[in-house]
Amino acid sequence: MEEGSLQKIAVTILISGLLFLLIYLNEVELERIQSLEDVPLDEEVKIAGMVTKLTKKDKVVFLTVEGLKTETMDIIFFPKEDIFINLGDHVTVEGTVEEYQGKKEVVGNKLVVR
Repeated sequence: MEEGSLQKIAVTILISGLLFLLIYLNEVELERIQSLEDVPLDEEVKIAGMVTKLTKKDKVVFLTVEGLKTETMDIIFFPKEDIFINLGDHVTVEGTVEEYQGKKEVVGNKLVVR
């Protein structure tokens, strides 16, 4: 095969792969939860609500988010950069359910202020 043909095939496969990933990422949707009680540990969750408590330390941020049914959830972030969030902000959080000192909480990996 000629070098030009190989390059065209490689570019075609690359573009096809990127399109597949783009479509796949848009298809994955986490279920929104209202309570952590029935969620198994290590489950990925999505939470929407209002920030009612906020504590920022050097490399960790602690949030308490009140959901639509007044269920409150503790969320911990270990951000790599500064998070700009205030009390009363409405947020959507994605993270993993974990247990700490007998209480379920979410270790967040994505936070969006709405």
